[in-house]
Amino acid sequence: MSKPKFQPGQRVRIGESASELVPQYVGMVGHIGIGSINAPAYYQGEYFVSVRLETGANVVLRLPERCLSDAPSNFNL
Repeated sequence: MSKPKFQPGQRVRIGESASELVPQYVGMVGHIGIGSINAPAYYQGEYFVSVRLETGANVVLRLPERCLSDAPSNFNL
């Protein structure tokens, strides 16, 4: 198994390739991991991505690496 591309806490953008899985979240920015250091961030080739919605709710998505890209560090959530 290769080393994961993204690390816990890293900011990522959900890309167009996620449109079949979660079309409503494409273009959003989230963080790798569920919320604590002991929580999983990577499982069986997929990443857990925490996304905060405009309503204030937090959603955790499990997405393959191909659906994610680095988010600019100056991007505000």
